[in-house]
Amino acid sequence: MTKTSSFDRAISSHLDWLDRFQNLLDGNSSEVIDPEHVRNDTTCEFGKWFHGNQGDFDDAELYNRIKELHRAFHEHAAKIGSMFNNNGNNLDIEASLFHLQESSRSLIAALQQAKQQSEDHDTD
Repeated sequence: MTKTSSFDRAISSHLDWLDRFQNLLDGNSSEVIDPEHVRNDTTCEFGKWFHGNQGDFDDAELYNRIKELHRAFHEHAAKIGSMFNNNGNNLDIEASLFHLQESSRSLIAALQQAKQQSEDHDTD
């Protein structure tokens, strides 16, 4: 997997999670989320690639920011999964989904920055 395609896939994957939770909230899905599996940020496709390729990042600060944002995204997603599995209050779930969306926006912005740096580096 190339760096550029990894960034694109990570962005798409995290947007898909938002859609999955929205579908659950809207009653359009009966998917059961395994919070412990979701919490682990090293087992998703991007996480596997990302944690194994730290050396590919020229900007250690950006790498660490993405690492923390990605971990936080998975924590939020696991929390929401638990709320759904325990028939949580929809208002609480909506509030948590809002935080997940904010987390996702920050992660996507950092991934886009890393993708741009990677593309700039590859053209040098």
